[in-house]
Amino acid sequence: MERSKFFLDSACKKAEPALGAFQTAELADLLHSCLEEARELAVCADLPTEDVMATINGIPTSLVGKCFDCVFGPFAPRLTVLSPTELRVQATIGDMEIDEVVKNDLTGVRPGVFVMSWAEQSGNFVVQVQDHENKIVHNYARLADGQIFCAQGAIQPVTAV
Repeated sequence: MERSKFFLDSACKKAEPALGAFQTAELADLLHSCLEEARELAVCADLPTEDVMATINGIPTSLVGKCFDCVFGPFAPRLTVLSPTELRVQATIGDMEIDEVVKNDLTGVRPGVFVMSWAEQSGNFVVQVQDHENKIVHNYARLADGQIFCAQGAIQPVTAV
């Protein structure tokens, strides 16, 4: 548990500079760094490395078909993973409602932990580290107007409608 928290904290700190630069190459480097750290943690924690490597090297499919809310206080976007490359995002911000299907990058870090990123039609760019085992989500978003929205929240599974 403590190693998982350390990993998430470390991964989120690494995400901030990549989001600030908002460059695809830097995001790819960030994801690669997170994967390397996950591999090291799997060995240190004596986790079954074949399961970890299958999650890391394969396309993570365990989230496909799942629907969950990412609760950041009063803001709780709903995510539905349609495929490893497609995500439905639903949210209400003030009187504006978002309901769109976006292309996403989904990377398995270890069983139950994923890094997900996507760009919304509005221009918002979002990176999340999701720990479904512990129901924690770390969110880093570069909003269309240039603001950064960083938050830690709770993952609440819901029945897809």
